[in-house]
Amino acid sequence: MFTVVGTDTYLGAHMEKHLRSKFQLVYGYSQNEEIAVDIREIPVNEINKLPKNIPSVKSDWFVVCIDPGIGFEKYIEKLKRLFDDLAAQGFIGDICFLSSAALCMPDIGQKITEDTIVYSRNEHDLAFAVGEQLLTVLGCSGKGYAVPHIMRIGVPYGDEIGMEKLPGLVNRLVADAQDQSAVQIPLGREAKRSLTHISDICESVIGLMCSEYCPPLVNIPGETKSIGDIGRAISESCQAVFKESGLSRYDDLDFYTGDQELSDDIFKEHLKYNRRYSFEKWLGERRYLRQLIQVNALHSISRQNLGACPDQAML
Repeated sequence: MFTVVGTDTYLGAHMEKHLRSKFQLVYGYSQNEEIAVDIREIPVNEINKLPKNIPSVKSDWFVVCIDPGIGFEKYIEKLKRLFDDLAAQGFIGDICFLSSAALCMPDIGQKITEDTIVYSRNEHDLAFAVGEQLLTVLGCSGKGYAVPHIMRIGVPYGDEIGMEKLPGLVNRLVADAQDQSAVQIPLGREAKRSLTHISDICESVIGLMCSEYCPPLVNIPGETKSIGDIGRAISESCQAVFKESGLSRYDDLDFYTGDQELSDDIFKEHLKYNRRYSFEKWLGERRYLRQLIQVNALHSISRQNLGACPDQAML
């Protein structure tokens, strides 16, 4: 049994989708929804007739996907309340906390490992750092048996649900390009980023949760690209202008332009997974679908204009 907290968020919505696709027993809660924690026994012969408000504290896994974009104070308040409730109910199970590698400060020329120093540069990343610590405290509280599993990701991209305002450097640049705006990147375009499609993130997380041993802290590796290469590829695919924005965008989450390349050593020790998506393949598929939609739209207009002349419409 899995409980996903934050199914109205980018990561949470996709995690719930992928878990359900594997016919897992999944209970999802939005960020503002109260979580059922009242304990009661579940008869085995009623496993297919369970109501929505099943006591989530009975789940084997809690997957926490609350979005720091709601604000630092609000994020910490929600997270602390969730962990306090689980501790009070004596939760017995594992907790997967999806975090970000952006809160780490690697040495120059080195990849981010699970031991890399944490150095938050904005409140968004600070929320993840505090969340990791709160989860560790829950695991050591002595109430129940909560086993923490922190999974750090790089830059997520892609969408399988049709959400609006997708987070992440890649999604933002694509949105800018589609709006016919210039593809603007932070200064320092040779800085590296680790890109992972949202589908590969979800499948990796699920694979780790269902493995014989899920590490307490692990990176979800991605495909390494420079910021410049990312911008150029998107501008060519979307036929948009590419330019460097400089350092004036101090409030941007991508303001820090150091390397963010993730080590995959621990990941490979515990899971054999080959990513389905590459960045270029994804861009190519998006461009093809966009062109197909445009062609279909033109055909539809032609059929409407020539509706009284079927032969001409076919031509």
